[in-house]
Amino acid sequence: MGYDEGVGDSSKPVAREGQSRVRPKMYGVALYLVAGILLLQVLFCLSVFVLRPYVIAKTPEGILQSEREKAGEWMGNLTRFLQSRMQVGIPWAGGSGKATNAPAVSP
Repeated sequence: MGYDEGVGDSSKPVAREGQSRVRPKMYGVALYLVAGILLLQVLFCLSVFVLRPYVIAKTPEGILQSEREKAGEWMGNLTRFLQSRMQVGIPWAGGSGKATNAPAVSP
């Protein structure tokens, strides 16, 4: 009644004039997009293990811990310095109570 084309073969769609099939190329693009998204997801999942120490160090507890470590290193260096000066016998202002800036007596 209104369609004469494909009367005997109704399983295949008939392409209209001026319209080309782009399905295979579109499938390829879709596959590349899916592969790219999956690759990004894998990279993001792996980055969790790389970035976790950095994030933990930036929390308030991590910052306090690093400051405690710095303070401990600074105090340790200070006490080692003071102990080494005491062993060598170099006087310092707070150590023995002696005045270190005594006036020089000329002969």
